[in-house]
Amino acid sequence: MRNRQRWIFAAGLVACGWLTAQLSYPSPADAQNETKDKQKQDSKEEVNVRYAQAYVKLMETEIAKLQFSNRAVASTIRPAVIEAAQVALRDAQDRVKLAQKNDDIPDHEIYVQGAKSYLTYSQESLRKAEEANLKYGGTVSAVEMARLKAQLEVAKTRVEVAQNLAGESALMQAQYELELLREQVQQLQITVLLLRDRN
Repeated sequence: MRNRQRWIFAAGLVACGWLTAQLSYPSPADAQNETKDKQKQDSKEEVNVRYAQAYVKLMETEIAKLQFSNRAVASTIRPAVIEAAQVALRDAQDRVKLAQKNDDIPDHEIYVQGAKSYLTYSQESLRKAEEANLKYGGTVSAVEMARLKAQLEVAKTRVEVAQNLAGESALMQAQYELELLREQVQQLQITVLLLRDRN
């Protein structure tokens, strides 16, 4: 009876060991599914990279078109429009880096670079307006100067917000992007309404 209990106990230990081994090592089917999932993920990431690269090319051609218009007829496109297009191009280039998930560059750093580009653009816009007013008083209205100063303040704060994304979740980064998108849509709506009122 005692021997029988020992054999049952030993068989139980062997069964537990076998079960542990089975749970520890994936079956060939699990390994195959895991490989397929990885291939799908890699394929999605490759498409995202190609899309980001294609968008960069589109922005480059947009800038080339604007510059061509200015060469054909001088000052057709204002420098501020070309500068804004160049900021958009830099953002698009940052998107490529983000899509490539380069481990050397933390995700939040892409947002910081974009925010710094916008800050540079805002500083330059205000500097040019101040320069124009010094040269020819009243060239840029007080209202436009106030708008440019407010834009610069937003740009400075945006850099801080982007820097605060270090170590944040993908959800927080997505919320940051949504906020930027909301701001751009609001500005676009105002521009469209102004153009509509002129016609």
